[in-house]
Amino acid sequence: MKKIILLVLPILVGLNLINLNAQSKEKDIPLNLGGYLGLNYNMHNGDFYYPSILNATPNSVVPIGFYGTESSLGLNGGLIINVSFDNMFVFSGRLGVHGAGADFNVTGIDIGRGTTPDTTTYTDSFESSLMYGEIDLFMQFHNVIPVDNLYLLAGLELGIPLTASYDRAESSVMTGSSITTESSATTSSDIVDTPLRLALALGAGYMMEIDDNVFLTPEVSFRLPFSNVSDFNGGTNNDWNFAQLRAGVSLTFGFGDDEVEPDPESTINVGLKDIRAITKMAWLIM
Repeated sequence: MKKIILLVLPILVGLNLINLNAQSKEKDIPLNLGGYLGLNYNMHNGDFYYPSILNATPNSVVPIGFYGTESSLGLNGGLIINVSFDNMFVFSGRLGVHGAGADFNVTGIDIGRGTTPDTTTYTDSFESSLMYGEIDLFMQFHNVIPVDNLYLLAGLELGIPLTASYDRAESSVMTGSSITTESSATTSSDIVDTPLRLALALGAGYMMEIDDNVFLTPEVSFRLPFSNVSDFNGGTNNDWNFAQLRAGVSLTFGFGDDEVEPDPESTINVGLKDIRAITKMAWLIM
């Protein structure tokens, strides 16, 4: 029994010292603000219709459907402020812009009916230009996993359309029994009925203090949309939204002292009282 106590005693003392050393190194996140810059991978999912100029007649406008998934790259950047509630919960607000345009293309063949059917081959491209101003309301969760400086991120992205327009190019080639006719048309206009963008953001970051109260923070996040690019004036058969995968870095400057003073009570209770009790018991057994 005496050997067991003598073996366990230094282990307990070592664990207590490690715990106290970790408490002394723990830091709060000071109020810090600065800027951020990043790249976003836009994943568009479209199933919508726009009128065709080539197929238009005095009494009817034939819509052309754009559908499928398209991707594009864009930039994001702006200002950021991080407000710490404690060494775990940090509110992170961002005010910035991001680009999210994408191109849709449709190609098809229409074979007419009759004794001498005509064949029409058409192509239609829809190149969109989208830019949003954004207000991000995020929470960072620090010290919840055993990796120094790493945090988790969750919150809402609110996007305000700044630019929402498109360039349209249509072309068709009609081949008959004795003649071939080519037609083309181009249009540029605003995308109709663009609402506010609302998305859920989930991600993670790594906050490095590269100098006294100067923080360099790489971060990745995924943005899941709750809204469409356009509501198409209430059309029920139209759907167009996009998710985003973002990767970027922020540079912020802190204000205040980020050192956390060790708890004196825990130091006395753990470092003295418990050790004295075990020491007396060891002497009695000896």
